[in-house]
Amino acid sequence: SIPHTFIHIYFQIVWRGDAMFEQDKEIVESLLDNNKNFRRLYNKHCQLKSKVKEANEGNIIIDNLFLDGLKKEKLQIKDRLSIIIEDYRHSHT
Repeated sequence: SIPHTFIHIYFQIVWRGDAMFEQDKEIVESLLDNNKNFRRLYNKHCQLKSKVKEANEGNIIIDNLFLDGLKKEKLQIKDRLSIIIEDYRHSHT
């Protein structure tokens, strides 16, 4: 498992340009600390995002169909993360 401090640093770097998650930075950090499912999904999303980036840059060679599957999975996970964030927001207001 990835240490929490690394996840927080990774969050600062990777998600900074993502407006939706940037505005929810405190929520995401709280969920990373307290929600194992969110942390697992977040880690998986980060891994997929990195792999897709590497493939798009030509640093790794993978089949286009496989790459499309990775992109789809990454987006599905991001949608699930968004739902968890929304649920958190509604339960803490």
